[in-house]
Amino acid sequence: MTVRQCYRSRFVGWAVVLLVTVVVGKGQKGPTSASMDVRPYLAAMPTVVDVTVQPNGKRWMTTRTFDVYMAELTSTHWTRHLIQFERTPGQVEVRRVHKINFIDDRVALLSGDVRTVLNGSPVCNVLRTENGGQTWSVIPVAPDTLAIPDVIRRTRDGFLYMLDLGGRLWTSSDSGRGWSQTAFPEPIRKGTVVEIDMKTRQFGVCVDRDGNVWFTTNGWKSVIQPRMSMSSGVRPLLLPDQSWANDIYMLDDGILVTDGPNVFHTAMDSIVWKYMPRVRNVAVDDARKTIVTVDADGNVATRTGINGTATQVIKGIKGPRVLRSDGSRVVISRPDLGAVILEAGQTIRLPFVDEPSSLPPPSKVITGKLGDWAIWAPPVNLGFVDVYRRAAPSAPWFRDTTLLAPSDIFRIVGKDSLMIGDETRRIVYDAKQRTAKAFELIRPLQSFMAAPVSRMRIMTEYALDDETRKEWCDYRLRSGKLHCTEVVDSSSNGVRSKTFIKDIEPSKVAAVVQGLNEHPSGTLDIQRWMPTDVDRLDYYRLLDTLLRRDRFGDSVVTSNTQTQRETYVMVCKKYFETCLDTMPRLQEDDFRQALAAWRTWSKERNIRMEVVIENTSGDIIRFRSGTANDHFPPGMVPWTMSFKDLTWRTYHSPFTEFINTHWPVDAGTDAYRSLQQRPWVYLAVASWLDAEHNGRRHHWRR
Repeated sequence: MTVRQCYRSRFVGWAVVLLVTVVVGKGQKGPTSASMDVRPYLAAMPTVVDVTVQPNGKRWMTTRTFDVYMAELTSTHWTRHLIQFERTPGQVEVRRVHKINFIDDRVALLSGDVRTVLNGSPVCNVLRTENGGQTWSVIPVAPDTLAIPDVIRRTRDGFLYMLDLGGRLWTSSDSGRGWSQTAFPEPIRKGTVVEIDMKTRQFGVCVDRDGNVWFTTNGWKSVIQPRMSMSSGVRPLLLPDQSWANDIYMLDDGILVTDGPNVFHTAMDSIVWKYMPRVRNVAVDDARKTIVTVDADGNVATRTGINGTATQVIKGIKGPRVLRSDGSRVVISRPDLGAVILEAGQTIRLPFVDEPSSLPPPSKVITGKLGDWAIWAPPVNLGFVDVYRRAAPSAPWFRDTTLLAPSDIFRIVGKDSLMIGDETRRIVYDAKQRTAKAFELIRPLQSFMAAPVSRMRIMTEYALDDETRKEWCDYRLRSGKLHCTEVVDSSSNGVRSKTFIKDIEPSKVAAVVQGLNEHPSGTLDIQRWMPTDVDRLDYYRLLDTLLRRDRFGDSVVTSNTQTQRETYVMVCKKYFETCLDTMPRLQEDDFRQALAAWRTWSKERNIRMEVVIENTSGDIIRFRSGTANDHFPPGMVPWTMSFKDLTWRTYHSPFTEFINTHWPVDAGTDAYRSLQQRPWVYLAVASWLDAEHNGRRHHWRR
């Protein structure tokens, strides 16, 4: 799921984007009173992505809600920072913000998914400031949607570089004012690099999908014969609440590889990888000298070089979400601790609490007999909205629940119930029972159902490097059935077709449309995902494939010996299998959190699907899916549906499943569609439970 906010100011725009990724659907219960969220406002928001410190001591933080917060040197509170644009080239779309990298006190770069439109096509950008974050400029990187960096990195000689989602390397030698692509030389296969580190603009190391570690001494003009890493270095696609950190570091005296919960090192002239006992997290400064480690007991230590003596600096920091070092200070964060800054022998703690005076007023507030209700960020059309509550005007707000609903209508019903919705759909939330029920007031597709379905087109769009490719198949009415004979492929190489013969009963298409008509919101119901015997078999096959590393891999599966490795795989597989038995007892809140924690995207392709359905009266319904680069949980592909003058969003899973069964599988759409299947929902739940209960965080790769 991706929340967008567009800014059409030509010169200056303000960016504040809110995202909530928890669902309460039709007939679902909210979290129990014991799990009611009474944390401060900022802490109640989605996870902190990154914390960094400006050279002058000012602290910065980015969150998964695309917000940026700031704390002055002497402040004990965080204040929301509005990104003010200057010299904006028309429309700017901020989809995601990641890390802020300060080059000095004035110049900084903000990475993430920032897009503009040039000649009708999307362009990927980074944000850059020259005045310490007061205003930001949009710097173009590539004329496609794959140049999205998780982080911009810097060498010790000031050279900037980043790896995008397509495995391409982008570099800048002018502090980020301009970017150019550097191609990896043969024999590195195109699009296979998943991690990179460079200590200077000439010396670097990278890891490909097969686990090969490649070296360069001339800025990637050529590479040195690779050595195998412990396992494939991978970009984490699951549980992105962890801040992005290098999986590989190149130092003067060797190389560090982080592989799941383990850290390994090797000398530059050696091919032997050595295990760093009990070390779970590692970070290295830009000078590639100071190493910060966190062990299994939460002890944080620093050392100079891989073979240097470790000096303990703080205890009790198990599993930090953010771990950074700039040589003179160490930055750590964890949700329960907030930000912890270690500098000059001092420990500074900043809890993730928003300054009350900086909170914007709620967009809507209503007062009832038992207190006040409020919402801060109303959704557009169908969306996710946090509902807050307080017992009295002087009491603090706490988040009571999250609903998937429009919010044009927001009022109290009875003593302790809330109604939220619009003229077409209402949700009644019973705060005492903590249940939410949806009511459809009108059927927007009723007029479409008055005439039979006569045609259906399914089309996919691929963004491949610099070209766009389209494929489509047309189902036309023939002898009482919708009949398709071919798939048409249009690209820069011309138009081609291949045979694809399939029939559909028009009544089946009508039934899918009727399902959208009855429940256009497509709310997520946990009962729908209870595993059947067939689901179990499919899920077990998926686990066999994952843990055998045939097509996918789990980067936490790494041990010193083959026996230890096999034992670890067996333990993980057994736990993942038993997680299915917990589904009937799983709290809805846990289920929603597990799906919200999942993110995935395609590295090679930007894929979008479009469906057009027409009836004999000439009425047309259009559906456009989210792209493969968008972030959405398994089983919940977002569709934008338009009919006549109505447009709304749906996550209707039966519609997605129907389209998948009537489109030919190829290498492009297989990856996109596989994540919409039921076993991946169970994998998301099992991965989340394993991380929460056992501390094993899984990074899946394709």
